[in-house]
Amino acid sequence: MFYRLFKITVAVVLAIAFLSELSQAAPPFCQNGTSLTCCPLLAHRIASEHHSRCASIVLNNKSGYNIRLVVSRLEDGRWVTSDDSGDIDIDCSPRTDLANGESEVFSSVTSHFLGGISGYVTLIINDNVSTTFAIDWKAPSIGLGSNEYNVDRLPTEDYDVALQHGFDDTVFEVTVTLVTPVVVTPVVVTPVVVP
Repeated sequence: MFYRLFKITVAVVLAIAFLSELSQAAPPFCQNGTSLTCCPLLAHRIASEHHSRCASIVLNNKSGYNIRLVVSRLEDGRWVTSDDSGDIDIDCSPRTDLANGESEVFSSVTSHFLGGISGYVTLIINDNVSTTFAIDWKAPSIGLGSNEYNVDRLPTEDYDVALQHGFDDTVFEVTVTLVTPVVVTPVVVTPVVVP
């Protein structure tokens, strides 16, 4: 009887240890650290574990041009990195260049107890006038409201901006698309002379 109870206890302890280790491992879709879903999920996991806040920005470039990062700044919070995942190589800070047709994500989390998140990026579309725009975000301290996101200075006559919120308002998706100008072709009407 004692031996049987001992075996069950050992099995339960091993199962708990295995499940605990498994819960700390990165999800299978994050193994190479390049998935667009990896950074937001990792940020959400960190925020949930520490009862804090997170914010992720997904930028989809359909502008017809490359988009270049000029400035990225976190006034409060920190970027999600490999230190947070333990076993995958990941960097969730903004990249310097984003080619047309590509997407990227950058994720930030609270860096201190009862802290919030506040940051912005300034970007340039490499078009003929070097269109500059900014994305900013703010997640207040715990329990004090939802995240705020803004896109500023992008001319709507040249670019369409689609905005979408998701994942409990922790993900803000910005899609920048070139507006196709409507070309109006004049119709020439020749008068018909009736004899």
